[in-house]
Amino acid sequence: MKNILVLFISICILCPTGYCVAPKDTTSVRVKAYKFNSNYTSWDSIGMDTLLNHIEIYNPPFANRALQGFLGNLCQPYQSVIYSDRSAYPDFLFSTYVNYNFHNPENTIYYKAWTPYTQLSYFTAGPKSQQEQKLNVVHTQNINKNFNVGFTGDFNYSDGQYINQLTRLHAYSLFTSYQGQRYSIYGSASYNSLKNQENGGILNVNSFNPQDKSSAIPVNLEFAGASVQNQNITIYQRFYITGSSKSDSLHANSKWNEVVSLIHQFKYDRNSRSFTDKLNSQHQDIVNSVERSFYDNIFRNNQHIYIDSLQTKDSAYLRRIENVFQLAINTNEWLNVPAELRFGIKNQIDRYSFSIPISTDSIKNITNNYRRQQTDYINNSFIGSLTNRFSKTIRWGAFAEYYFSDYKANDIELSGDIEKTIWGNFILKVSDRFTSIRPGYFISDYQSNQMSWQNHGFQKQKVNSLRGGLYLKKYKFSIEAQLDNLDKFVYFDTLARPQQSGIFSVYSLSVRKLVDWGIFHTDLRLTLQRSGDTTAIPLPIFSGFNSTYLEINLFKKVLKFQLGFDIFYISSFHANAYMPVTGMYYTQHKQLIGNYNYPFTNMFLNIKVKRLCFFIEYERINSLINNEPAFFLPSYPYNPGILKYGLSWKFYD
Repeated sequence: MKNILVLFISICILCPTGYCVAPKDTTSVRVKAYKFNSNYTSWDSIGMDTLLNHIEIYNPPFANRALQGFLGNLCQPYQSVIYSDRSAYPDFLFSTYVNYNFHNPENTIYYKAWTPYTQLSYFTAGPKSQQEQKLNVVHTQNINKNFNVGFTGDFNYSDGQYINQLTRLHAYSLFTSYQGQRYSIYGSASYNSLKNQENGGILNVNSFNPQDKSSAIPVNLEFAGASVQNQNITIYQRFYITGSSKSDSLHANSKWNEVVSLIHQFKYDRNSRSFTDKLNSQHQDIVNSVERSFYDNIFRNNQHIYIDSLQTKDSAYLRRIENVFQLAINTNEWLNVPAELRFGIKNQIDRYSFSIPISTDSIKNITNNYRRQQTDYINNSFIGSLTNRFSKTIRWGAFAEYYFSDYKANDIELSGDIEKTIWGNFILKVSDRFTSIRPGYFISDYQSNQMSWQNHGFQKQKVNSLRGGLYLKKYKFSIEAQLDNLDKFVYFDTLARPQQSGIFSVYSLSVRKLVDWGIFHTDLRLTLQRSGDTTAIPLPIFSGFNSTYLEINLFKKVLKFQLGFDIFYISSFHANAYMPVTGMYYTQHKQLIGNYNYPFTNMFLNIKVKRLCFFIEYERINSLINNEPAFFLPSYPYNPGILKYGLSWKFYD
């Protein structure tokens, strides 16, 4: 899309040229980045070095070093094939597999920038008729030593390699932080909009020939499209009620030693998804017949379909206003225990709704009238945590939440983790998390033009997840193991409707090793996993990733380049299929995915000149040698081989 390229060039021109004069990259000294952990009890630092490694993997689904269950085009829904990388269904069910595109409070990065800092990244691929473009902009600067402001934006446009696969994403965020001695506040406001065509996959899997032109291969849906939107505002503020200002031994500066503080957190979150499609026309043609038969084949046993037989206009909506009030106590001052105790209350005011088509003609079953089913809930919970994130050798924490009112009454979450550093090189991590929760609003009750369910009798879903890991920094090696025990797990069956499982377990073991031997480098990740219920959670037994490259420094390390390849591989399994109507993945037992003779292989050249990183990549280069039929998901084949390139540039004084 021309607008993205024009915007990128304009920003480059507007950036002060003085930002580019420093001969040495000192980003990590001049700019610090960090974000809250999941419970807002501590900070996780974010590396700011201008790393060249894996700049070619700019599509988020592949950032986890695995060949994912993916529709194939930029910004489209994906489901990780590695169970430990998955997260639970959010309350707004229909954004489960596209949330990775959005700017959410949980992934907001805050900065301390002692100099104005800007990063621009632009990636593109494909010919004009099938072009893929991605632009990311980040700018931040401190107004004074305590006050920071910033902006981040993502602009994505991609036609896709197959018919009716176009996607558009706009995601913007404004963020700010103030860190004073007795008062601190962090805030962000984000707008996210994703629009994509839904083609339902290729029409005939059995006759698919990769040698055919991808833009000429028939697909299941011609008129279908989905739109997901999210707007969110978050404010986190903390006021220290008591404490003292103590100077260090050199009297160079002073530090506020907090004892008791008040914490308030506010969130506003608005989500919506719409799905539209044309099912018939006055002049019935073969395309409409294909469109209609796609749904008939899936919903053949569903009694509630085609309330409006001409068109589908489904929509769902969830708005949340959340306030959290906590009292925090530094237990070291009173109990000589180096930890922080927090306890408080959370209030959630939720409104969710969905559209229901109304049949006014029981014979013809045709209508253009819709009504909305709207429900309000006020959920309240007690929350508490006890954490020690201050020590350099041992860090631990425990968190608990119990809901005592309305829809989520008696829901509970308990979690704990501990991290021990040994001799500065060995890190041992152990964590455990137990949840017992009622399935979300839209899992309990949902109606649309083609799908309907009421699952008020569903029992609470219980998950106990035990995870451990050993990380050897000196040897660049890590090993992680995870055991999940699940009861009444919610999944989507072969009719793409929610069901609950029995009791079963999921095991996984993941190993990662980095090798740096002169100019030779390799990054290896291997994962073994087993699901006790392959209907509820189908998983490949083996998943592998390897990136191998030669890295050479020239001109006193001013110029660096890497030449190598990335390989993604999974063993065969019955991967979940994708349902365009809801945007959800569901069980299927007809088509095996994975275990191909040739894995998904990309070849790349990465170049770094001071603060500018540039890459050229040929994706799926092995298709030039052997172009056998291969699929990301049932009915969603691999993309043809394609040339990609992009750059990332950092500016600061």
